Amino acid sequence: MKDTGTLTTYYAPGLDMLLSNIFLDDHCFRLAAADGRIGIEFEPSPDRSRIPEIRGTLWVDRVSSELTAMEFGYVNVSKAKSERARGELRFARMRDGTWAITRWNIQMPVTEIPISGGSANENEARVLEVLSTGGELVFAQRGQDTIWSRPPLTLSGDVVDSSSGSAR
Repeated sequence: MKDTGTLTTYYAPGLDMLLSNIFLDDHCFRLAAADGRIGIEFEPSPDRSRIPEIRGTLWVDRVSSELTAMEFGYVNVSKAKSERARGELRFARMRDGTWAITRWNIQMPVTEIPISGGSANENEARVLEVLSTGGELVFAQRGQDTIWSRPPLTLSGDVVDSSSGSAR
């Protein structure tokens, strides 16, 4: 996250950042468990307490030991942003052994900072709206070889005539 006071840019980590020595050096880790998964919780190291950062949990499947997801939020930001800004990543191993982010989303609050007594108070920021964006990988190819594809979607429902209400 980059916060200039008037403009906030939200960043979600990519695989390159999560696998970097910089991320390992700048964060503290501990284990957690829930619902048949093992969680690796992370948070910025104490020396980064004044820098907008992420904290969250990497989720590993207990049976396969494969990375499945990551949930994250932001710290060292205003209360309004830390309570509402968050994201999630889903991971999959491709047929060639590499990893990819297959789904991602991020929620980004737009805040207004009141000015009282001639100065802005970031701690009293109020959320005007929450923007949400994301994406999903449908398939990945290397040359002519499909190395990963999303399982097909199934849609079901009833077709109803809007004027008579009868099913067709």
